Amino acid sequence: MPEARFTKLAMSIGVAAKIAELLADCDRAIGDLATKPDQRWLWRLEDQRRLLLSPSLRALAALTTRMAEENPSLSPLIAPALADLGSRYPEMKGFYARALTPQDEGLASLDRRTS
Repeated sequence: MPEARFTKLAMSIGVAAKIAELLADCDRAIGDLATKPDQRWLWRLEDQRRLLLSPSLRALAALTTRMAEENPSLSPLIAPALADLGSRYPEMKGFYARALTPQDEGLASLDRRTS
């Protein structure tokens, strides 16, 4: 199952720590709104917080892709799992393309030819 493999891989590269960091950011921002409430921003932040507390497969893919963009050494670790997800869920192919490093460009062009 590519979903379970990807989730396990995401956790192994530190996505849980990234989620914790983002949750802390949400909590700080929600706290800041207490002094000058703006209901629209509060709803948006609360929605973001809910998403982080129970991340979907797509949210995990987005976070791990962002982590690979920030730290290219993660790319070779997550790209194959993202490719598997993209083959099962076409709407997730973009995460695979974003996670590729310049060295992986040949692999990406091969994938486009065989798709």
